[in-house]
Amino acid sequence: MSARVSKKTYCRICTNQCGMVVDIEDERIVKIRADREHPLSKGYSCPKGRAIGGIHHHPDAITRPMMRRDGQLVAVSWDEALDDIADRLRGVMADHGREAVGVYFGSGLGMDASGYRLVDTFYKALSDKGAGTPPKFSPLTIDGTAKLLVAMQVGGFPGLNPKTDNDACDMLVYVGVNPMVSHGHNTGMFNPAEPIRAMARRGEVWTIDPLFTETAKFSTRHVQPYPGKDYAILAWLTREIIDHGPVALAQPVQGLEQLRAALAGFDLQTAAQIAGVPEQDMLDLLAAIRRKGGVVVETGTGVTMSKSANVTQWLAWVLMILTGRMNRKGGTWFHPGFITRFDSFELPVLDNPFTPGPPTMPGVSGIFGDWPCAALPGEIAAGNIRAVMNFGGAMLRSF
Repeated sequence: MSARVSKKTYCRICTNQCGMVVDIEDERIVKIRADREHPLSKGYSCPKGRAIGGIHHHPDAITRPMMRRDGQLVAVSWDEALDDIADRLRGVMADHGREAVGVYFGSGLGMDASGYRLVDTFYKALSDKGAGTPPKFSPLTIDGTAKLLVAMQVGGFPGLNPKTDNDACDMLVYVGVNPMVSHGHNTGMFNPAEPIRAMARRGEVWTIDPLFTETAKFSTRHVQPYPGKDYAILAWLTREIIDHGPVALAQPVQGLEQLRAALAGFDLQTAAQIAGVPEQDMLDLLAAIRRKGGVVVETGTGVTMSKSANVTQWLAWVLMILTGRMNRKGGTWFHPGFITRFDSFELPVLDNPFTPGPPTMPGVSGIFGDWPCAALPGEIAAGNIRAVMNFGGAMLRSF
């Protein structure tokens, strides 16, 4: 009998990358548990991380290159697969140009630093200003556009990603995000129950979500608006804070009077009717913000995948700026980045995030060079895209 060995590793499913211990016997994973000695996750793991053994040994897992022959996928060597891909790409680019090759940067690639660098290098090699640029697709156009857009239009730079100061925040409102399951939207939170409980003990945590989520169970209060109508709550809060405080500006602002005028129609009764919530819930939330002197608003895919994404995300920033919680201790802070240290140089101010979009959707722009994922089927049907390179994404499911 072979001996069981334990190896330390980490989970790559989300941005937290929690430490894990894997028990291996006969070259098979037989058990996975959280690493209690890991300096960050400290023995925490979620069900997704503990299930990676099943993913690794899944009967449909692709463990070697496959090619379709006579309608069936068959295993081939790496040399055969790469030579075939190279020949096909050369043929497509020779006949239709480089812009006929679509490239998808999937979420799985985002959890693979070396893989992302290699794919980015590959994409740049395919691009040629004189011979065309392959259309680029990414999850950004599915669930994150509002955050980059608002960061650029308010702060001047799309990489400003505010992260809640979980150690000192005492007034937090979650809108359309369920960090007890997701660990937060593009922010990351180890063992989410611990900081959420601590913030609720120290102050108050409110959840605004149509569903009574796992996070709502840990919150001080839960407000249940109609889907996509949470912006009305934030609009009324902003109007009340501008007119009656607390205003504690931590950054210079422009257009405050224009904002006041734009919010004139959002009185308590109107905002409550739009959102579909009791007026008392809104009054209680405003009172809590005033008690604490400010508020942090954290959003997720419930906001960024809704029709009202841009205005809701923008109002979240407005509330934090007006109450002095933006990029401040006890509020949110801007992570300086890993690969590119945003705090090591003066950030460029970008005036326009929009780039040319797909020919089949002339009314839709690209953003920061990415085309909307929704454009891919039409571009294929029109014959504009003749080859698709998919890296780390489940395109049929996520698109």
